[in-house]
Amino acid sequence: MAGPLDGLRDHRVNWTTSTPPSLVPRDATEQRERAMTEDREPAKVAFLIISDDQARAVPGIVMATRMKVNRGVDVRVLFFGPAVRLAASGHIDTHLAALRDAGIGATACRANVEQYDVIDEISVRPLELLAAGAEVEAFAREGYTVVSF
Repeated sequence: MAGPLDGLRDHRVNWTTSTPPSLVPRDATEQRERAMTEDREPAKVAFLIISDDQARAVPGIVMATRMKVNRGVDVRVLFFGPAVRLAASGHIDTHLAALRDAGIGATACRANVEQYDVIDEISVRPLELLAAGAEVEAFAREGYTVVSF
């Protein structure tokens, strides 16, 4: 006995064997590329690195570096809270060097550095110590979009 769905094609796609279609129309991608090359003020993005988990923090650090290098974005990076332990640990030294090489003066919260007792470790890394509250206030006053990792 035939059912009501007999004869209909199965429109499901097996994504493990198929290449997914682009989700962004080609003309939208071209518009975005043109917009990035126009003469105008660069975007302003502040990266607030909070996590001491490398898997969470490193993507933010890499994104900050790439946005500065590839797109000319005005980028600031602040290590706050437990993230100062990660910055002091030596595990992300190559990423800190990449920030410096990209012209991004990364900063760390002075109070957190003292709280976590990592003053000696931070002193040998390319980080400026400052008051985090004043820095976050400056982000807001200067029109930065703040993203946290």
